[in-house]
Amino acid sequence: MISKSFYGCELLIFESFFSEEDSSMLYDQFYRQTAWVQNDIVIFGKKHKIPRLNDWYGDVDMKYSNIHFEAKPMTKTLNQIRSKIEKETNTFYNSVLMNLYRNGNDSMGWHSDDENIYNPTSSIASLSLGGARWMKFKKKNMNGLGKKTLKLKLKSGDLLIMKYPTQDKLSHSIPKSLTDMESRINLTFRTVINP
Repeated sequence: MISKSFYGCELLIFESFFSEEDSSMLYDQFYRQTAWVQNDIVIFGKKHKIPRLNDWYGDVDMKYSNIHFEAKPMTKTLNQIRSKIEKETNTFYNSVLMNLYRNGNDSMGWHSDDENIYNPTSSIASLSLGGARWMKFKKKNMNGLGKKTLKLKLKSGDLLIMKYPTQDKLSHSIPKSLTDMESRINLTFRTVINP
């Protein structure tokens, strides 16, 4: 396990949390069996397709940026992954957002996972499958060039734990890449507070 501290936030990286063989099998299964959707997002009054595909599993519907995900029950495979992560991290999770980054053009802009439905003090567990991608972190409300960022390269099978108060203090992103990249599936396990 690798521990990174950034602006008072702890990020834990479990390299090869799943073996290369298991990661490849999981990637293939999720790629084929997930009902991937490309949602629209409204920016300055104009509708755009978000640059990735996703799906949502858990007990509670999720809404953010005018996007509505109707909750689907966790699959057997997702429950097995969740159980393994919970055992390692001693944290309870009851939902997962799945993202498919098809190539280097797919991305995730700067944001924090701080929607009202999440337990604000719970960690978020992020599992990478498929192609390696960079993930960036920066302190919230720090814009412009020259601001300090942390870059983590997440490979297939790596598990990243974003501990509290990461979502309060930091923003993170998956930037676009000009180089040709393999597709990547990311599973972010979260703790939702039932209304």
